[in-house]
Amino acid sequence: MTWRQLSLPMALIGASLILGCTNTTAENSATPAASRPAFQTAQIIIKFKESADTSIPGKASFVDDLAHSSGVPLSYVRPMSGRMHLYRIASTVSLSQAEEAVSRLNRRNDVDYAEIDAIVRHQSR
Repeated sequence: MTWRQLSLPMALIGASLILGCTNTTAENSATPAASRPAFQTAQIIIKFKESADTSIPGKASFVDDLAHSSGVPLSYVRPMSGRMHLYRIASTVSLSQAEEAVSRLNRRNDVDYAEIDAIVRHQSR
């Protein structure tokens, strides 16, 4: 094949690659951030103090105690690095209810800090 015969197929392949790499999902479209839901998670990260017994964060009785302290039903998901553990809120709650649960957990003597496991997105200009 000659160069002229190859140029059209190569141009089409190049255009396909460029279009394929363009992100056109609804999530990343020009939808204003204000119209997207603000609360997209039902999980809490808890970091326990050095003095806390790290062998019990996943035990049912301890999870029940955390749930009682937080005011929302919790289930254990997994350990994380740095004495942190991930818990799932086992029912549908509003953002304000989740924030109140985190506030209650932060008052516990064995908790260094608790925070909502929020999805963070880069805001481009």
